[in-house]
This record gives sequence, C-alpha cells and structure tokens, in this order.
Amino acid sequence: YGIFAGKTVVVVNIPIAIASAVSTAMIPTISGTFATGDMEATRDRVTLAIRTTMLIAIPSAVGMGVLARPIMMLLFPQRDSLDLASSLLQALSVSVVFYSLSTLTNAVLQGIGRVNRPVINAASALVLQTVVLIPLLIFTNFNQYCMVAATIVYSLAMCVMNHHSVVRFLEYRQE
Repeated sequence: YGIFAGKTVVVVNIPIAIASAVSTAMIPTISGTFATGDMEATRDRVTLAIRTTMLIAIPSAVGMGVLARPIMMLLFPQRDSLDLASSLLQALSVSVVFYSLSTLTNAVLQGIGRVNRPVINAASALVLQTVVLIPLLIFTNFNQYCMVAATIVYSLAMCVMNHHSVVRFLEYRQE
C-alpha cells in the first residue's frame, strides 16, 4: 500500500492537478453564461474546457503508461520497489483521463448550480468501488492490483455519472 499510495498515486495526481486548475478557472465563465441563459455559450465553454483538459490528460496517461519505469526511476530511485511501482503506474495511468474528466465535470455541475450532484455521484461511485474491491481482495490474489482496479472503477464511475449529469442538465452533446 505504501508503494501504491506514496509513489504511484503521487505521480498520477500531477496531471490531475492541472485538470483541477483548468476546472477551477472555468467555473466563473460557465456560471456567467448559464446565469444569463445563454445555453449555447455554456455548452461551447464546456466543450473548450473538455478539449483543453483532454489535451493534457490523454498524452499524460499514455506517457505514464509507456514511460512508467523511467518516471519511477527518476522520481523514486529505490531499486527494491521499482518494478512494483512501475507496473502499478502503468496500470493506473488510464485513471488520469477519467479523473481529469470527472474533475472537470464536477466544476461544470458546480458552475450551473448543481452542487449536490457531484457529491451524490461520488457517494455512488464509492459504493461501487467498495463492491468491486471487497470480492477482489477476498477471492483473488491480485494484491496491490486490487487497489488499482478499484481506483479505476471509481474514476470511471465518477466520469460516467458526472458526464450523464452534464448531458441531462445542459443538454450537452459530446462531439
């Protein structure tokens, strides 16, 4: 768990932090266009924010997946945990895209005044994550990879539920 939380998650959170900054910066713009009733401009701002975030998140996820070992060698050069940390980073790299998109859609939902919806979605995703994690821990020998699988399930569930909420409240259509 120390390698997972202390190394892998730390590296994965770097591009997610950038997505969080983009999300925070766009809340006032979305709130303004939504408050004036300009739904087309609101949807355009959401599209632009998603494009910008994905321009950061997708290459980051691919880079982390492909260059996991060199990244871990550079940041955490302990030889005894290098192989495990690298393989955990490779497996968890896909969650960068999901977490980045869910962070962005959280901001969109907050910007349009639906502040409770991300909390409800997070609670639902947490329940789903727990339902997946417990059987994996009990019935498999995946060890640390159970946490990776549960983290990916959580990030994917948040991404899907938040996207569904944005589609419902803004009549948004992803290109």
